[in-house]
Amino acid sequence: MLRSTGVSRTVPAVLALQGGLGNQLYQWAFGTALRAAGVPLAVDVTRCRGHRPLAIEPLIRDWPRVPRVVGLPLAALTRGRSTLRRPVRLVRDDALAGGEYDDALVAAIVSGGSHRPQPPGQARPGLAGPAPWYLLGYFQSPRYFQEVRAQVTEQATAFVRSQLTPEGEQLYREWAGREDSVAIHVRRGDYLTDAAAAATHGVMAPSYYQGARELLDGQGLRRVAWFSDDLPWVEQTLARDGDRLITGEGLCTADGGEIALMSACRVRVLANSSFSWWAGFLGRPSSPERPIIAPAAWYKDGRSTGDRIMPGWSTL
Repeated sequence: MLRSTGVSRTVPAVLALQGGLGNQLYQWAFGTALRAAGVPLAVDVTRCRGHRPLAIEPLIRDWPRVPRVVGLPLAALTRGRSTLRRPVRLVRDDALAGGEYDDALVAAIVSGGSHRPQPPGQARPGLAGPAPWYLLGYFQSPRYFQEVRAQVTEQATAFVRSQLTPEGEQLYREWAGREDSVAIHVRRGDYLTDAAAAATHGVMAPSYYQGARELLDGQGLRRVAWFSDDLPWVEQTLARDGDRLITGEGLCTADGGEIALMSACRVRVLANSSFSWWAGFLGRPSSPERPIIAPAAWYKDGRSTGDRIMPGWSTL
């Protein structure tokens, strides 16, 4: 539980931002909770570059940032080549509790105390002492921001809606006002082309989406909008006559607009991605008659789905 102890803290933390929009939203949400608990927090945006630039600038505009001359040595910690003169306690969430929520880590950060050592083979094992925290990971669990969930939901919704054009906002309001609007998200892209992503996640099989459509057909839900990074494949393989393919052109100014449009729909069928997860998390809750449907197996490599599936969501 992220609660302030009311004690002035001398142990600061630096939160590294990395990955695409969905992952950066998770990290921002965790940082929001840490700040609310009184942790002196700065962000490191050094890893946001290339095809994964900083995507959440408006959400962290007023947050302290470490300068690049510090961020680069911090980033080098994972390779054992850092030139930092001051010790830093590196925490990688993929090394803790199988990458899932770690209450001992949260308690240590908030109290300024120590945390149990990382498993053998991880960078910089042994986290005792007064050195600042360097938090590197994805922190993909809503339990990391449960104490500020309402704030996160409100701010994230406003952020993604800000990336809609006037036409996109009009469509958002239309779908949000309907009980039969359906969004289906298909993630392909790097899940096919990047070897690591393909091995960890893998793409959802057409049978997953076909099963979801059959379930929705039984409830008379056929007003479907498809979202994907590979719409030609969706059109050829999955879409039916009368379905709508959302390109984002004319509707969105950035990727967050697509999250907003998906979240506006009463029913959402998610892919196994953090981008998709936020579309499920934001917006109206799941119900047996109007479900949010997620993959029962989020990972191809067999690791636990963990907190990816929210209470009340359906799985296939």
